Formats: sequence, structure tokens, C-alpha cells
Amino acid sequence: MLIESILISLAIGFLIRGKISHLAGLDLQFPWIVMLALGLELAAGVLQRKGIIPVAGTTPWLHLSVYVLLLAFIIANWQHDGIRVLGLGTLMNFLVICFNGGFMPVEVEVPFLMGFDAASENLRLGMVFGHKVMEGGDVLTVLGDIIHIPPPYPFPKTISLGDVVIGIGMGMLIVPQMKKKES
Repeated sequence: MLIESILISLAIGFLIRGKISHLAGLDLQFPWIVMLALGLELAAGVLQRKGIIPVAGTTPWLHLSVYVLLLAFIIANWQHDGIRVLGLGTLMNFLVICFNGGFMPVEVEVPFLMGFDAASENLRLGMVFGHKVMEGGDVLTVLGDIIHIPPPYPFPKTISLGDVVIGIGMGMLIVPQMKKKES
């Protein structure tokens, strides 16, 4: 959902006659931390699917490490309104992941009925990094992946309330910056 949030924010910025070049003026500290976190998540997911790293032992720590890195970036850039909102969404996701053993619980029954057969099956097989099927003993499930975006959306998925807040924060960061006057 992060890529969609960025693209929607850029589209809105263009619609209000903003300039993408103004994003260069966004003073973000330690942007490499975000790249490190996303790279760690991507690499861990690939290694998990290939069976190189076990799901049970390493996934929780790697998943939590990604969020610790993201939260460090957010704290370093707290002066931006959009970052504060983005931080709230990240914290919402981090909390549900912490309280569920390092995994984001995902509601799969409705998506399965909506035709997300492959995604639901991959989740049941433990092949989706940092995510697990929502069970009765999970806590803070209202913050889990429970919001279903079905077809005809080209990339059907299930997201969390935290993901929605992150998307709003991304818009609050990008759109006003694109509209700023050049100094």
C-alpha cells in the first residue's frame, strides 16, 4: 500500500499544480534508514520463501527490526506533520506485531471468499514474511490486516488501519511539499 500512497500523493500534487522538484527541498534526516528497513524486509521475505531462513525463529526478530528502524527514522524527522501521522500508523502496526509474537495477524476468511485464493493459501503456508493467519488467541486484532481491497482493484490485498494512517501521512508529507513556493 505504500507505493500506492506515494503514487496517489504525487498525482494529487500534480493536480494542484505542484512540482515534483520541490520534493528535493524536503529536509529528511537519515533517509538511508528507510532504504535499509525496506531492503531488510525484502531480503528476509525472499530468503524465507526460498527456505533459507526459518519462519519461526528469525521472522519475528527481523520483522520487529524493520519497524525499529522505521520508528528511528520517524523520531529523527518528527518535525514534519506528515511524518507524525505516518509515525502513528507505523506505531499502530508495530504494536499489533509486537503483541502477536512478531507477526501481523491477517483475517483470511473474507479474502478467500473474495477470490484471494493464492494469497490466502500462501499465508496459511507461512510464506508471507512477517504475517500469519489471524487466530482466536491474537490480540489487538482491530489493528491487524482486516481491511479488504478486492478486485476490480488491480492489486487486491488486505491492509491494516495502520496502513491507512501511513497512507494519509504520506499524502500529508508529499502534497504540501510539492505545492511549496520555491525559495
